[in-house]
Amino acid sequence: HSCCATIHIAAVQSHAATHIHPTSLVADTAQIGSGVQIGPFCRVGPGVIIKDGVQLSSHIVIEGPTVVGARTQIYPFASLGLEPADRKFRGECSSVVVGDDCVIRENVSIHRGTQGGGGVTRVGNGCLIMGGAHIAHDCQVADEVIVSNQALLAGHVSVGRGANIGGGAGIHQYVRIGAGAMVGGLSAVRQDVIPYGLVEGDTACLKSLNVIGLKRKAASGTEIRLLNMVYRYIFQVTETHVPRTDFRLNLPVHSCIAQRTHELSKAVQALLTGTASEVLTQQFSGQKLDRLSELVDFLIQSQASKRGLALPSSVSCLSIEEEFLLDV
Repeated sequence: HSCCATIHIAAVQSHAATHIHPTSLVADTAQIGSGVQIGPFCRVGPGVIIKDGVQLSSHIVIEGPTVVGARTQIYPFASLGLEPADRKFRGECSSVVVGDDCVIRENVSIHRGTQGGGGVTRVGNGCLIMGGAHIAHDCQVADEVIVSNQALLAGHVSVGRGANIGGGAGIHQYVRIGAGAMVGGLSAVRQDVIPYGLVEGDTACLKSLNVIGLKRKAASGTEIRLLNMVYRYIFQVTETHVPRTDFRLNLPVHSCIAQRTHELSKAVQALLTGTASEVLTQQFSGQKLDRLSELVDFLIQSQASKRGLALPSSVSCLSIEEEFLLDV
């Protein structure tokens, strides 16, 4: 396009701290913030907004409409805002929005959205997108997510806050990854992953809670133990030895996850309103219910999910002995 054939001289003149390398092509209609550094051989197209303090190292392509948040760093051969790889796409207006303080490493590709998926591909604040990763059209990636090298997110995938996608993992279209979840490297994820769950395998199955991730987010041993009780209840995980009764959630057992989710939802509401049974009140005494509520909401929404839930393949939760170690 002819509008990309000239350097954005106005940006250099209006912001003394902004530097655009003379080999880079920046469209006249691109908006460049203060303190932006654009290295050699970059291309910034019409309709691109680059906010203050962004660093483009070299050989980067950004097509509009795309917004790059403040202080984000983008490494060589990354491409943002190109047309989606979707045969239904007919050139409709769509965009990419990248949050503040992200790091986007070499050879990452992030495609624009489509009309059928809401039109916006979004990456939240403080995300780390490692080399060779792909974020397809209409993905919704929340804050502080890590997408490791060569991981591939197909169209319409959503990833919750603080989730970690392992290297080489493939996430099927429309899959939901819950907040704080961990996807093991080289996993093929075809179904939704609960918040704070850990999945792995060529057909990814739930292995346990993401205990390491919970500890990193300052969850106490007691809270992790209670979440593990919920995990056991929802997925009816059993152990090879007779467990202690005080490590079981005191709720009615039903034959399907939807019914157990309903019981859990009622229990959470009772805890929040102070009408829970004495046993439940004692079990959850003094505990924050934020993560538990988030898990319940995810399970309720999964009943309308296009992909269904990733389930445990076998005994896969913290053992009673492991739970005692949480407070050490």
